[in-house]
Amino acid sequence: MKSLPIRDILKKINNEDAKVASKIKSELKAIEVVADAFFKTIEQGGHVYYVGSGTSGRMGVLDAAELPPTFGVKKTLVKALIAGGKKALISAIEGSEDDLNQVKRDILHLHLSPDDMMIGIAASGRTPYTIQMLKVAKKAEMKTALISNMLPRPNYSFVDHHICVAVGKEVIEGSTRMKAGTAQKMILNMLSTAVMIKLGRTYHGKMVSLEMNNEKLKKRALSILMDICQISRAKAISLMKQAKSDLKVATVMYKCHMNPSDARKLLLQHKGDLDHALSYQAC
Repeated sequence: MKSLPIRDILKKINNEDAKVASKIKSELKAIEVVADAFFKTIEQGGHVYYVGSGTSGRMGVLDAAELPPTFGVKKTLVKALIAGGKKALISAIEGSEDDLNQVKRDILHLHLSPDDMMIGIAASGRTPYTIQMLKVAKKAEMKTALISNMLPRPNYSFVDHHICVAVGKEVIEGSTRMKAGTAQKMILNMLSTAVMIKLGRTYHGKMVSLEMNNEKLKKRALSILMDICQISRAKAISLMKQAKSDLKVATVMYKCHMNPSDARKLLLQHKGDLDHALSYQAC
């Protein structure tokens, strides 16, 4: 492959990446089952844990880290554990995926409950750290699921649900950071985004629960408010100021002709679900 022009190498990689979406499509039913369990866990007050090693672990950490700023949920709602700990996020920790003692150490810092769910991510479906964590979760009577990328599909008694997207031979054989990693990222995106939509953390496909912690996101929130309410920028700025930069409060204020306090109360009654709040109030 080294003798090929870079253009041809890129085409080869791109052709292989293009196969991932169709592979995922064939596993949509299994993804739906896991998403439903994920949703019910959160809806009923539980937490979800992503667990993995290497690239798989980093995919879990990335998805969990993006949920609070995107959907305004607590950082503890979806947690991620990676073999080797925080150091493994930026460098490979030799032998970490085989270190079952770390499982014991990690469990000490968790408060696992039957109300919770654990989703293991392992390209091979056999990573010792991930499998042992799932076994511990099952013993704690948690719901469990596994995302893997290779056939044959393992048949584990400690896994309630299994998503297996077999992506086939990688461009660089053995490098699961490629198609397998891409598939994992896509599946996690699908799972968590679908759950956040069902939880009412969006409104008509818009990020209404985003954390406005920089100028870019403040501008985005203004644009979303202007679009939802069909109002001018000046009006949106005024509403956001009264709502103390809470996009959903500002929306309720405008659509239901409410003051900030009443708008907050209405949202609280509907667990922050803007769609439900507006429908209930017939705004």
